[in-house]
Amino acid sequence: MKQQSGKVFYGWKLVAALWVIYFFTAATVTYGVSGVVLPELVLEYGWSENTVSYATTAFNAANAAGALFAGALFHRFGMKRVMIAGGILEVAGFLIAAVAGVSQPGVVALFGVMGFAMTMTIIISAANLVNNWFDRNKSMPMSLVLTAGSVGGFVVPGVISALMAAAGIRGSFYVMTVLEIIAVILMIVFVIEKPEQIGEIRDGHHWVSLHPLDGKQEADTAGEEEGVSVAQAMKGSRFYILGAEMLVVRAVYVLVVSYIVLFAQQKALGSGAGVLLLTIYNVSSLAGRVTAGGADRLPLSKQALFCLTLFLMAGGCFLMTVGSGMVFYVAGVILLGMTFGLIYSLMPILVSVFFGRKYYADIYGIYNTLGGVGSAVMPMLMVALLAIGGGSYSLTYTVMTAACLVSGLAGLTLLPKKEAGKRPAGQDASGRAESKA
Repeated sequence: MKQQSGKVFYGWKLVAALWVIYFFTAATVTYGVSGVVLPELVLEYGWSENTVSYATTAFNAANAAGALFAGALFHRFGMKRVMIAGGILEVAGFLIAAVAGVSQPGVVALFGVMGFAMTMTIIISAANLVNNWFDRNKSMPMSLVLTAGSVGGFVVPGVISALMAAAGIRGSFYVMTVLEIIAVILMIVFVIEKPEQIGEIRDGHHWVSLHPLDGKQEADTAGEEEGVSVAQAMKGSRFYILGAEMLVVRAVYVLVVSYIVLFAQQKALGSGAGVLLLTIYNVSSLAGRVTAGGADRLPLSKQALFCLTLFLMAGGCFLMTVGSGMVFYVAGVILLGMTFGLIYSLMPILVSVFFGRKYYADIYGIYNTLGGVGSAVMPMLMVALLAIGGGSYSLTYTVMTAACLVSGLAGLTLLPKKEAGKRPAGQDASGRAESKA
């Protein structure tokens, strides 16, 4: 079997569909419902501000729990079916909110449903699908899909605010229901779990011999197809090092996104400066995700790039610690945004490099759960550090500087080992089996 010459690789069509699905599901829920609709509901109905905390906690807890079970559900029912089921669950949630409205307990329950459904629909499956369809050229499609979240951060809040002004909260829920229905249709039409299901090859290579997945020939990463189970992965140090790095990165993310306005106020710069710093951070994060698309073309291995990025993140935290003016803080948030965007795109690729494809969703789901833990723990850590530091954010950024440095140093132990400065025979830069094609 040969890959047809001149044929557009289906993987790229899938990437385009995943981008739209990601935007309509994850970005809409995260930035539209959480960021705009929920605060408006609290104001309109006179609910306690604690409702925001309860709903956000329900969303994050359900999201983290869903990530743990996503892999098992994919194995049992198939990834496409689980994605569609998650999408239908989101449609039902929005439609009920639009038709019947929401009570205070109802909105907390709605957020819990949305958190779980979002994980089933796109968060784990998007990375898993890119991992299935791409191999040597994985960085670009992974970064492109994940830019949907960053773009959503700029576009969705303004659009949802305009919708609420024109059609009210219920009208906004109707519109979001339609968007979710479109996303489900895209899943049904475009999602194909593996390239061999339609006779294609990872990366869309034009092989001149038998299809690598037929007979005895191997594809670029045939050894990666089996992968290691969760139990096997947990026996090695790399599982825990990568998990600790995920915790640190998400903690730094929460520190910036949730507290940068308060940081600016403390530095006597005002709320406006804080909003500007947050905008710069978001732009830098988007730039970092786009930049990660070129990782396959760099002379550095992805592990080395990941470690370098952690050291640069430490530099950003350090600038926020010692800086004494807007110039320092702008430079700091640019570094922090760029590095978060890079790491966010590199993490799913490293999971594939280290642990293979077969149990990818299970292991990547665990790391997403750890990221959720990092997001939940950081506010509590902030309270303690602010109390110790007399209310100053300098101690917090100092601690995170050290945490990033330690994480980067620990990551150096995961770099592929070389003998006499050369790669081991039959391995590529990631330590995986080289192609025999």
